[in-house]
Formats: sequence, structure tokens, C-alpha cells
Amino acid sequence: MRTAAPVRPRISMKFHPSALPCGLCVALSVALAGCGGGSSADKAPTATAQISPVSEPASTVLAASVADAASTPASAASGTAGDVVPTAKIAAAPAALTETTRTSAQAALSTAVTVNSQGGTSASTSSNTAITATTTAKAAPPSIGAANVTTIAATGTANESVGAKTATAPGTASTAATGPVRFSPLWGAAVDDPALKSTGLKGMGLLTSVTTGLFNGARTAKEDWAALAALYKSDAGVANWVKGEQARVDAWMAKSFERADLIGGWINYYTDSKTGLLLKWTPDDPEPPNATTDPAKRFKAAWVAQARTYNIAQIQTAARLFRVTGQGRYAEWAAKQLDFYAQQYTKWPVSTAEGRSTMYMQGLDEAVDLFPLIDAARLLDAFAGSSRTSNWKAGLFMPMATNLKSTSAPKSNIQLWHAAAIAAIAMRYKDQALLDYAINDPAGIKANMAAGLTTDNLWIEGSFAYNTYVIECLSKLLVAAGVEGYADMFVAEADSALRMLLAPMEYRFDDGTIPNPGDSTGTPVVVNNLAHWYLFRTMPTYWGVSVAQGWRTWEVLLDPPTANKTATAPTIPPATTKNFDSLRWTVLRAGNWQAFVRYGGMHGNHWADEAFNFELRHGTTGIAVDPGTVTYGSPQHAGYFQRGPAGNVPLVDGDNQSKWAPGTLLSFDATSATLAAEQPLFQADATVGRTFRLTTGGMVEQTVLKVPSGKTKRLGMVFSTTCDIVPGAGMTGATGQPALPAVTAFGYWTNTVTYSAASNWRATLKCANNKNYVMQVWGPNAQRIYIGKAPNTPMPSTRNSIYYEVSAPSAVFESSITAL
Repeated sequence: MRTAAPVRPRISMKFHPSALPCGLCVALSVALAGCGGGSSADKAPTATAQISPVSEPASTVLAASVADAASTPASAASGTAGDVVPTAKIAAAPAALTETTRTSAQAALSTAVTVNSQGGTSASTSSNTAITATTTAKAAPPSIGAANVTTIAATGTANESVGAKTATAPGTASTAATGPVRFSPLWGAAVDDPALKSTGLKGMGLLTSVTTGLFNGARTAKEDWAALAALYKSDAGVANWVKGEQARVDAWMAKSFERADLIGGWINYYTDSKTGLLLKWTPDDPEPPNATTDPAKRFKAAWVAQARTYNIAQIQTAARLFRVTGQGRYAEWAAKQLDFYAQQYTKWPVSTAEGRSTMYMQGLDEAVDLFPLIDAARLLDAFAGSSRTSNWKAGLFMPMATNLKSTSAPKSNIQLWHAAAIAAIAMRYKDQALLDYAINDPAGIKANMAAGLTTDNLWIEGSFAYNTYVIECLSKLLVAAGVEGYADMFVAEADSALRMLLAPMEYRFDDGTIPNPGDSTGTPVVVNNLAHWYLFRTMPTYWGVSVAQGWRTWEVLLDPPTANKTATAPTIPPATTKNFDSLRWTVLRAGNWQAFVRYGGMHGNHWADEAFNFELRHGTTGIAVDPGTVTYGSPQHAGYFQRGPAGNVPLVDGDNQSKWAPGTLLSFDATSATLAAEQPLFQADATVGRTFRLTTGGMVEQTVLKVPSGKTKRLGMVFSTTCDIVPGAGMTGATGQPALPAVTAFGYWTNTVTYSAASNWRATLKCANNKNYVMQVWGPNAQRIYIGKAPNTPMPSTRNSIYYEVSAPSAVFESSITAL
């Protein structure tokens, strides 16, 4: 059976996002507090016929893609589409799908789809990479060199440089040309990956090439109400689906939810008072009593925010039901809700937690919910009459536009949502001056896209979930522009949305997931059904069309997509070694080993304490997997998942980088899959440098920590995994060790066991499906080792963590992970 769209989990960022395109009626809720500005150096790349960064205008690309799509007959898909979406019969969407509850952008990446991949074991030199292979960006500073650091006595005299063709003999030490002693033979392993010889298109040029079948060509969103009305009368399946929509709206209409005394808050405070975890709101959740304590007041306001978002989604659905069934009761109920908001909007107290808002705690929430509200007003225009619609404009939409001009998060996804919402208001009322503000003001769409879209085609805030959240924003803008007749004004934004949609494919692991930097929840996947669905009406991909054809929604019924040209999902090229300089991320690949390293960032928003964090896969085995985080309203979010001990990172006195800083790339060599970087501002009195190399035999890294003042601090490394950690040679059980560093995150550890070790020790990682690995560590003498259980997602699951440290003014640690 064809499946209905899954319910989007409601998560926690620091802002709350919109209701799903209302056919899905589920909110992509995000909660963003205090987002900062972007880098003015990050410009949206210019499109070409293959959407690659050369000089051809985007309009030419899109026109060519439309012509190309039109020139090839579309064949109806049948059977399964590369395990993406079954394509038998269309099933009515489950009721849960059409209940708009707010979720957040963190969860937007958790809707998985099996990808049709080919091989998936190659590594190649990147094109489009800011750092040319084997080019050193800058010389290593003294703080990262061998001088004035605690080093390990060498057992040999070989002096191999990174990427040398001759391997160091096992058990002997080597010395980097400008750095401390190195021990693992992986540093000198020969480069023997045949995939490095691959040629042809790479990166975004390959992903958007007309030969791949990923992108179907640009189109303009439209609506055909006459066709849907006829289908409603002739197709029993559609008629039954509409009856389901009626039943849900009827039940909500009977509740008479809205009142003037209901003050909306922040959905991320709708949490369990005992566990701190986000509660799932439903239309049957009772209204909390009036509260006297701050936590109880926040909970009540969060309940109002959840219910108000749902109410707005039902307003849009009721307007649609009126248009397809002709039943005036739906139009009148929806119009009365708009009457109420127009009367009440300027009377509610103004919240300035983010921008200016009266319906919620944050202006972002109003920006997101503006789209279903303004769409309902459009659909009811003829029914309501000029006097009523004028009141909606004067009492609700124009005051909203004024408030949305204010934000505490300039040059961010938040301000982009504000500007897009203002544009939707301007297009509805043909207000050219307001539209010009929304597009061209320093706070407008173009300025935010220029600051936010990196040259690596991802959103600058460093999170795949927020990248998807921006795609959702652009999709709503593009649909509104198409319906209102302004599509030609947003060609560049459509091109950018497509780039952002396909860019995650450059990071994919062989198990179909992608890395999880920042503060997302869930496990992000390379093909996010929801993100592709967002763009099926404007920039359709193979997966966007496949998903749309499998989900019965208002959007699909009103604007049916053209069938894919083939019934087989296109092959996604395997990720290759590449440095993404505009994000301070690197993908390393050698054979079927893959690593993702975050050595810095370009924006403070959504930065977790994860400088030098890495993820590691061996084929489809996850050895080190970033768990993301939980809802922003949960104490575990700020207390653990955003802190250093939750990552695979260096720590100084138990903390990772205390304040966001971009970091510095020292060198990157795609041929040998080697990366060296530093954080000279790791802490006020600490610098850290880290070097990684990936080979067909495994991963090796070396970390140099230094305290410039010469003070003795607890210098250590933490590593977490869902694999079992079995102590091995060189580790001795020890009692009387100091407690773990006194930081909040370590307070979440349980079942901690302590060990001591000399300069070299190892542990066995026993992973799923009988995959076992050796973790070997070299470092100073007198190391203290702690192994315990730490939080994992989804809560309350756990994973295994190991922390090792010394007390010193400087230290060098090296570790390798190889297969048994």
C-alpha cells in the first residue's frame, strides 16, 4: 500500500516552526532563543545549468530544467521506488498526520528513507573544496608544536610525515615534521584506495546534473479547486479522505478553544515535570489550571501555544473544506476565528523574548503560523466580503507585519522566516512597498540568504535540521508566490532551496544517515522525506515526487506532481573526502571507513560545545554516532547533550570550548584523508590542536592540549559509543581516583568504574552484529580512566562513555580505532 506521511515529531529548538504544509497538518516547530548574525563573507553561489558555482544565471538554469523536463514524456511510477515510497494504492493519511501539533526543526531530519546506493566505499579528491589537496593553510603555531608539551618517549627514530607512502613499523613511534611524536602505524599507511582515481563531475555539479535524475525541473505552484471538487464527487477514496478531514475539524470546532485570556508561550516548555522530556500534545489534552508558580505558568502558556497552533491549522483546513464541499459552516467558523484574531491581536500583551509577538512568546512562532492564516484569508476572500476582509487586514495582518520587522536574531533563520512572512502578507494585499521591504531591506530575504547560505550550500548555523527548517521557510514563500502570481521574483531563492536540499548527500554515511552536528534531535538521514516533500510543488526531486504520490494531502490533491521519469530511485553518489571550509567541517573517507569532523563553525547560533567532535562509521557499523539532543525545555539539553562530555572531544577541566570560535584549518590532504586544525581560543587559558587521518585500516587522531599560563589543569579526552567498552591491556582497576570533573554534564553519568594506566593502553569496542574494534591510546604516564553509562537519545536510553585524563600544563594524546 502507498503510505501516508509520517507524523513529524515535535521537538525542541529555540524557536518554534510552522505547521506542516497544512495537508500534513503537523508543525515543524523550532524554538530558537537569541540567534546571532551570519558572516557577510558567505554569499549564495550563482547557479549554472548543473547548479554548480559558475557564472550562468539561475533563471537560465531553471528555464533549461523546465524545458528538459517538458521534453521527456513522464511515465507513471509503479511498484516501489528504490525503497523510498511504495507506489501501490494511495492510503488515507492517518488522523495523527493531519493533527497539526508543533514540532521543531531538530526532528525534521528523522524521517528516514532507504537509499539506492551504489558501492559506497570510495574516496576521492574533492572538487569545489576551498583547500586544495596537500595544501597547507598556515604554519602550525608554537602552541601546537612539539616544544613545551608533555610528549611520550619514542621507541623508534623513524620520522614519517603525514601521507607518506611507507608505513611505520608497528610498535614504533614516528614524529610529524612539525609536531610531537606519533605512534600508530596508520599515520604512515600507504594510500591504496582505488576510488581516488575516479574522475568526472563531483559535489553539487554531480548532484544536480540532468543526467542523475535527482532533480525533475523547476515548476510554479498552483491550485485547481475545480478539479478537486470534481474528484471529490467521483472518487470514493478522495471523498472518504475528505470525510476524515471533516471529522477532525468538526471535533475541534466543538471545543470553542480560543479566548481573550489565553496568553501563548513557548511550546518547548510543554514538558514532563519529573523527567523534563517534551510531552506529546493532543487536542484532547485538558487545559491546565491557572498557575501561581513560574514553572506552572510556563506549562500553561505552552499548552496555549500548542493549542493555538493547532487551531490555526484547522482554520486553514476548514477554509479548504468549504472550497471543496461548499458547506458554509466551515467558512463561517474559520471566518469567525479570523474575526477574533483581528479583534484581539493588538490587545494581547507584547512579548519581546524574540522580536515582538502577541500570539506567542516569540515572533518566530507568529511568522511560521502566518502562512496558514494568510492562506485561509485568501480562500475565504469571496465568502467574507470586503468589509470583513478589510478588518482582517487592518486588525491582524498589517499589525503582524509591523511586529515581524522586529527581531533579536538578525541574519539568521529567524529573521528569514520573519521576512518571508512579511512577503506573504505583501503579496496577498498587493502592497509593493511592503514587498520591497521584505525582499530588499537589510533585514529582508536577500540579505538573510546572502549571510546565511554558505558556499558549501548549507545554512550557516551548522545543523542539518536548521538547514531543513530554512528549506521549509523557502518552500512556503515559493508556494505563496506561485499562488499569488509572484513566482518570477523568487527564482534565486528556489535555486538556493534546491541546493540546500541536495547538499546533505555529500555527507552521507553508508548506512543512509548523515552527521548530526549542532542541536538537532533524532537521527538525520540522507534523504529526508519531509524536506523533499516541501519542495515537490516548486523544485521537485525524484524523492519529493515519490513521497507526494504516496501521501494524500491537500497540497497533492490541489497540485498533483508530474510523475517521475523512472520508477527506480536514482543512485546517490558515495560521499568522498572533502573539506567544507565555509562550515569548518570535513568528511574523510578511505575504503569503507568514514569520518566526519567538526573543527569549528561559522555562526554562534546552535553551537554545541563540540569543537573537534567526530563521528566514525565502518561500513554500516556506527562506532561513534552523535546522538543530537532533546527538547530545549529539558534540563538534559543544556545540562548534558550540549556540553563537551557528550561529544568525542578534548576537555580541559571537564569542559570543551567555552565560547564559540571558528577554528583554524592548518592543513588538509584529500589524497591521504588527513586533516589538521586548531582552536587557539579553545578556552581563556587553553589551546587545542587535533590531527586526523583515515585509512583503509582505520582511524587515527592526535590531540595536543596546552595551558599557556603554565597552570596545571585536568587535560583529557572523552569518547562515547553504543558499542560495549571492554577494558584491555594497560588498564588497571583503581580506587581512590579523583571524582570526575565537577561539571554538570558528568553528573549525568552512572555506573562509573575507574582505572589507571601508563602511557599506552587499549580497550575493545564490541559493536552490533559481532563487529569488534580495538581502541588504542598513547599519552602521558599516570593516566586516569573513567568508564560509565551516559545519556543517549531517545531518552531514557544510554550509551557507553570513556574519559581519560592527566593533570598537567600540557599533554599529547593519540588514539586509533581499527577492526579486529
